[in-house]
Order: sequence, then structure tokens, then C-alpha cells
Amino acid sequence: MIETITPKNLAKTITDKVGPDWILAFAPETLWTYFADIPELADIPKSRLLQDKVLAIKTLLNSTAFWTDWHVFEKVIMTFNNIVPNFSIIQEPTVVDLYIGVALANDIREEKFSSEVATYVATVADIYGVTKLYYPLEFAQKALDDITNKNRTNTELTEDLKVLSDKLKNKEIDLEFLIKDVEA
Repeated sequence: MIETITPKNLAKTITDKVGPDWILAFAPETLWTYFADIPELADIPKSRLLQDKVLAIKTLLNSTAFWTDWHVFEKVIMTFNNIVPNFSIIQEPTVVDLYIGVALANDIREEKFSSEVATYVATVADIYGVTKLYYPLEFAQKALDDITNKNRTNTELTEDLKVLSDKLKNKEIDLEFLIKDVEA
């Protein structure tokens, strides 16, 4: 069934049926019309998700945007996880979505990820409390380490502010001295 086909196999099926020109030459509307007459591809024009998968595959094959732009990265990840992308909002993937989406994309083409995409992946991992990333997300480990170190620093600062707050509350600090010190 075409709905459950991997992106790599979907690309191969389309190429086998219509040739490699579909990757560069055809506008989406032309593809949908063309696919409607091919039994193995006839479901694509009827399914927004399948159309989005075809467009995501074309993006991977025609540009490096997936590897350099977090917006494009996010939408391809969502599509490869069978979620229709919404280009009007940020759609936060789960860490599992990231692992699956990047593995499926790497199955089609591998490139080096930008620091922008690495930071996006690291941010999602941090939100979910993940501190170690493995293949295929290991490219974002340094960015994750930077974020978790920053959070650790923020935690230490928060503790320092708590001590300061307690001292101010207990009037253990001369406020006039602080004001003069700030004005100087």
C-alpha cells in the first residue's frame, strides 16, 4: 500500500514509472495529473500527505534546505512522520519524530547539517529532557551540550538570586550601599 511506503521507495517507484524528470521538471499540479493515470501512483493525487511526501522528497533531491534551514527541516520531519505539515505554525516534533525523519531523509541523501538545524534538534531534545543524542542525531550533540551547560549556568544563577533574595528579605544587605554602588 502506497501510504506506508518509505520515502526512498516512493521516490524509486515514481522514478521507475515516470523517469527521473519528475524530480526537476514538473510542477506539483502537473505531477498529480500525471500520477492519476498510473495505477501504482493513482493514490498520490487523492492524498495531501502523499503529495507532501513527494514534495519533501523533491526538496531533498533538489536542494540542501533540509540540512541548512530549520523551517524546511521541521516540515520534512513532520511529513516523513505522517503528519501533514502546516506552514503557518511551528510544529514541534518529538525526539522520536526527529530520529525517524532524519533516518528516512538520510536513506535518500546525506549531507552535513548546519548549526541552525543542529540547534533546532538540540532545543527539541532539551525540551524533552534528552541529554545524549545518538545516530542519526549525533550531529546536534555539541549544540545540546551548549544548551544544557547554559541551563546549568542559569540554574546556578537562579540559586545565587535566591540567596540574594533571602538576604534582601531578611535585611542582611544595606540597600543604600547597593544603590550607591550601582550609581557609581
